[in-house]
Amino acid sequence: MENQRLKELQKVEFEVLTVVDKFCRENDINYSVYAGTALGAVRHGGFIPWDDDIDICMDRNVYKRFVKLWRENPVKGYTLATDEDPGCHINHGKVYKDGVVWSPDGKMQVSGSQGVFVDIFPLDKVPTDKKKRKKLLRKAKLRLVYTRDIPYRNGSKFLNLVSRILLMKPKKYKLKLKQRYHEYIQQYRDMEDNFVYMGLERPGVLGFSYPKDLFETSEIKFEQINVLITNKSDEFLTTMYGDYMQLPPEEERVCKHNPEITYLNEAQEENTVKQD
Repeated sequence: MENQRLKELQKVEFEVLTVVDKFCRENDINYSVYAGTALGAVRHGGFIPWDDDIDICMDRNVYKRFVKLWRENPVKGYTLATDEDPGCHINHGKVYKDGVVWSPDGKMQVSGSQGVFVDIFPLDKVPTDKKKRKKLLRKAKLRLVYTRDIPYRNGSKFLNLVSRILLMKPKKYKLKLKQRYHEYIQQYRDMEDNFVYMGLERPGVLGFSYPKDLFETSEIKFEQINVLITNKSDEFLTTMYGDYMQLPPEEERVCKHNPEITYLNEAQEENTVKQD
């Protein structure tokens, strides 16, 4: 993809991040940059040069408070979508910039449904007890099936087959089960000991666990601002990436998508061009 298009996307994403960071600080909401954003902050002082998204994470209870406060006092020009919205096919939240649309793989469909956003992931407390954890992770996988409405692919052929059968159930029944599993995985959110944090929102991270003091945070530079990052960033990033300071082979340093970006507000577009 053209480097300029990625830079344009990163510029808008960074703007959304500054808004979310400001809102969190004003409302005493603790978070940490997450996944590739945490890696970018530590290794590059900002975006990984070929990365095309921004992720932050919060404790589940903090996430619930964030959603409640945003709903009560939304930031003008930005929209929050969450896993609790009707018809939502994600298990986390997104803060979108209004009036901007991006589309992966160059397939531009200016419908307003795919804005430029920052992902906000709630991390859940999972018991260290092996039996309880195994049961919870099984429910988490079922929730993924019903939320994403697609067969579970990150597992055995048997699990994939079972998930296909489960998806044949009536829509009303599937929504009921989705809510049941959603509530089940949150049952330990007030646990004070004998737990680890896990991201249960997508298949690729279900095997990762993080220490219970994950959300003891400090500041780190990300582009032109300071953001919050876990004090356990070395353990955190090693769990996700292994030798995270080692750059990947050059052929792997590519953007995951091929985004096109369109400004729906022409005045906003003209203003951006002038600033550039």
